[in-house]
Amino acid sequence: MDLESRSIFPFDINDSPASISLLSTDVLSLIFETHILTNTSQNEGLPLSKLMRASQVCHDWREITLNSPLLWGRCISLNHPILLREQWRKEILHRSGKAPLWIQGKMRLERITKCFFAIIKEEWERVQVLDVILDDSSDMWNGAWAAILLPSPMLQIFKLAMNFRLSPGVRLLSSPITPLS
Repeated sequence: MDLESRSIFPFDINDSPASISLLSTDVLSLIFETHILTNTSQNEGLPLSKLMRASQVCHDWREITLNSPLLWGRCISLNHPILLREQWRKEILHRSGKAPLWIQGKMRLERITKCFFAIIKEEWERVQVLDVILDDSSDMWNGAWAAILLPSPMLQIFKLAMNFRLSPGVRLLSSPITPLS
């Protein structure tokens, strides 16, 4: 008997399904959620990258990820370069369906700031978590913040940090803030 015909396995390993493929869709979804959303605040853009990679592994994983709007909604990282492209930003927001949005990131560049305000203007009522850092005060006060004065029934966390001082007389909000209820 030659070495190629001998096997330590009692079955042909090439014909057996991978162990992970034996897991139910619910279990795989939970694994994806745990893996993708772990350490989101320390790794800018990483959750979205993980989710996009998972969606490209195989047909089954693609189906699971594309049918998980909650995951897409929780991966809105302003620092992921793909969100700077309008068509991809719209696609990711489309994949999030009506799920609450978690928007996180650091606004370092004017393009990121424009992306942020586009999302806020279109989707403010779905924002559940807003955790952003403004690094620059360059011309972003021309009514761009008007959307956050509107009610946002899903809003639970609102963190806005500024790494600069406002010029004298400049106000971030020009009217009283809508009370959180």
